[in-house]
Formats: sequence, C-alpha cells, structure tokens
Amino acid sequence: MKKLLLICFLIFCVGNLFSQTDAKFNLIGTWKGTDDSNQTGYMKFTDSSNVIINAPGNQVLNSTYSVDFSKVPALIDITTTVDNISRTLPGFLLIVDQNTIKWQVFFDKVRPEKPVEETAENTLQFKRVTE
Repeated sequence: MKKLLLICFLIFCVGNLFSQTDAKFNLIGTWKGTDDSNQTGYMKFTDSSNVIINAPGNQVLNSTYSVDFSKVPALIDITTTVDNISRTLPGFLLIVDQNTIKWQVFFDKVRPEKPVEETAENTLQFKRVTE
C-alpha cells in the first residue's frame, strides 16, 4: 500500500514538473504593440481580470479579460462595453518569452480550435514596457 501511495505521489510530482510553465506567466503590467501600419497601442493589465486598452487615436477602453493558461497556446477573451453594448474578442495568447506576447484575435467572435496562420490582420505582437 505504501508503494502504491509513493508511486502515485511521484507521478503527481513528475506531472507537475513537466506541466506548462506558462501557468505562472505574469501578464500584469503594460504592453506596447505596433501594427503593420505603424500605429502604436497599449494594453495595461492591472490585475487578474481588468485591462485598459489604449488604441491608436487615443481611444481608451476599460475592459475585462479572462485567460486560460492551462491551454497551449493560452486562450484569452477580452470584453469591452461601449454604450451598454458588450463585445467579447476571443483569441489566443502566444507567449514568446517573458517580455513578448502575440495576441491572435478573431473579430468575427469565433475562435477556432487552434491558432491559424499569423497575418497582420489577426496577430498583434506586444512587448512588455519596463517602468
């Protein structure tokens, strides 16, 4: 019985050791992105559910987000409410490194099962702004 418990414990520990390290990825902070037309925008993740989006043209959107780091790539949904109308943009969050992310967003509100080929229209790269 002790051997069985020990084996179960070891399997659990090894599984956690090799599990996705992005589960501990720190998204909190300010991220800067520039699109292919050289327009710059910012996303500031203030906590585990709120994000402030500064879009080109000085448009500021106070939004909420949810992210599932248990998936590879992570699933992210950003919801913005303007004039009492909520819109959710589903997407994938691809973690390049600790200071670079790619947000693959689907404006038609339908996220496919897996990421699609990256294009300038569907994928934005952001760099962490160090303060």
